Amino acid sequence: SQKLRSVLRIGAVNLGMMNYFMSPEVKIVGLGGNEKLAILQGCPGVPGATGPKGELGAEGMRGEKGTQGSPGKMGPAGEKGKVIKRL
Repeated sequence: SQKLRSVLRIGAVNLGMMNYFMSPEVKIVGLGGNEKLAILQGCPGVPGATGPKGELGAEGMRGEKGTQGSPGKMGPAGEKGKVIKRL
């Protein structure tokens, strides 16, 4: 019951916020004389198609060499060598 109330409360808040952002705000701006301009704000449309990819920029300069890092762990021991008789 408590969870249901919380979910319903969150849903009501989300609906209120969605209505706030989806409702157009109309502003009438007087330009002078009988001319008027209506501006609709807060009415987002469907996103359009992605535009073409732009040109590559100029290649950057190479940075300075950093300091040498600390040596790593010693590797595993190698195989024993073969004994060869000397003359």
